[in-house]
Amino acid sequence: MLKKAELTAAEIDQFVEIAGNSLVATLKAGRKKHEFFLSIMKQRPGAQRLFTTHVYPKGTVKIDLSQELPLEISEDGLPNSAAGACFLRNSVIYVPSTRHLSGIEITGVEKKDLRPIGLVYKPIKIEPGPSLLCVPVIKSGVVAAVLNISSSKRDAFMVEDVDIGRLVAALLHDCV
Repeated sequence: MLKKAELTAAEIDQFVEIAGNSLVATLKAGRKKHEFFLSIMKQRPGAQRLFTTHVYPKGTVKIDLSQELPLEISEDGLPNSAAGACFLRNSVIYVPSTRHLSGIEITGVEKKDLRPIGLVYKPIKIEPGPSLLCVPVIKSGVVAAVLNISSSKRDAFMVEDVDIGRLVAALLHDCV
């Protein structure tokens, strides 16, 4: 039986760059005025917090990499962030407008699989985009990370984008 080799940090960075480039090119097809940005967030070991491990394209998004998001539910039962809701619920979360405190939880492919979700959304210091799609990255049957896809336009994502995000998240599972 072959033993699976561990990826080096440089190999992971290279793969994220290639995957990010392909994803952004696919999303931009037919949407010339949109810019898309990606980030990957993982759980801080031993803590109930998410932190950013990768950003694409590098250098174009000014994200404070030291800022972390709490992985908790507020007193009124709402997740503290879209990425946190994605991580805790193992669901895609779409936020059509990041200035508002609500999103859409997507658990399947049918209309019945869409449901509104309230968020205690606390914008980070610099938002990469006004529209956000958070996709769980699954490893060994559990959520290992969150792929965040931001757009420069509000209400930017279509049904097909969810499928593309899920595909890229599935490819990223060895990188987290």
